[in-house]
Amino acid sequence: MRKYLVCATAMTLLAGAARAELAISAHDGKQIREDKGPTKDQIVMISFGAGKPKVIGSVEAPASMIGPPTSIAVARDFSFAIVTCGQKLDANNKLQLDDVVTVIGLDDPTKPKVLQTLHAGPGAMGVSMNRSKTLAMVAASGEGAVYVYSIADRHLTQVGKIDVGAKSEPRDVIFAPDGKNAYVVGWGNGKLTKLAIDGTKVTVVGDIMTGIDPKGQAINNIDGGDISRDGRYLYNTAFSGTPMGASKTGNIAVTDLRNFKLVAATEVGSGTENLTLSPDGKYMAVTILNGTAMVRSAPDFNTVLGKLKLYAVNGPKLTFVAEADTGHNCQGTVFSDDNKTILLQCATEKDIEVFRFDGKSLTQDKSATLTFDGRPGAIATNRTR
Repeated sequence: MRKYLVCATAMTLLAGAARAELAISAHDGKQIREDKGPTKDQIVMISFGAGKPKVIGSVEAPASMIGPPTSIAVARDFSFAIVTCGQKLDANNKLQLDDVVTVIGLDDPTKPKVLQTLHAGPGAMGVSMNRSKTLAMVAASGEGAVYVYSIADRHLTQVGKIDVGAKSEPRDVIFAPDGKNAYVVGWGNGKLTKLAIDGTKVTVVGDIMTGIDPKGQAINNIDGGDISRDGRYLYNTAFSGTPMGASKTGNIAVTDLRNFKLVAATEVGSGTENLTLSPDGKYMAVTILNGTAMVRSAPDFNTVLGKLKLYAVNGPKLTFVAEADTGHNCQGTVFSDDNKTILLQCATEKDIEVFRFDGKSLTQDKSATLTFDGRPGAIATNRTR
């Protein structure tokens, strides 16, 4: 009965707008600010779709924009979300690693509630949940480990910790659609690590290199990713190059998960902050930093803009479709279910920009931009990953 009420409540709340959907956005109030001191971190509920997006609810909870914009996992039935926070302010207002994991109840999206607060390892970043809502994993970048949690009635219980190497600095972890495997994205070693899952038992199978820098070193390179809807291909961002060819600009690396081998790489632009597949897997949105500044006082602030690029996805092949200029230091993206609306978080402007896509061109709907106090750093829907 409770699950039925959750879905019914969400449907009722969002029925007012055509094709309205719900996005969960994490906003970091701790980062360097030019206008005022730190603000409270917030998790924000956004109704969006064909019309203008609207903030319908929020709750204070730890959030961080440092790391990939994959620090939110949303249950398929919208009953709850899991949010990680990898940074905190110390007594001197200096940023330090943090380890907080928060479970947020979404029975009423206009009044989200913190259900549980627990702790993973330092630098808790990417989080992923299997589709049956029985298992979750958190990448602890400061510890070289992945924390494993069982889930029962929206309550997380730690059931394991997987060591993936002291220098791996894992930024993200991604469940395969069938839940039988997961893949860890290592920023520090440029590797994907394959995990096997049997109930709550998780073991390391092996790893492969998917990112190297222009000097051929596997360090500080790969950040986050997603898996094709059929479970065959894994796409991950590579800030520099891949073993298929080093580059000074960013790439999307593609791994065939049938044989766990790197099979393709597509050069997309400098500073590959994030990639997101559309709900049907036909398109990929790529957030390109393009050297954009963190502060408005930078001399090139008004001349250097970020980029949002869209690619058609056909297995390992990515075909460029469209692009648009964006704000600065932009982070995560989400698609509407029909692929026609994209929300993009821009940290410097502290806003969420809205783009419309007609299958050929990408245009910004500037009248629909949402502005916030904190810096948006992660965003997800119930169909993200």
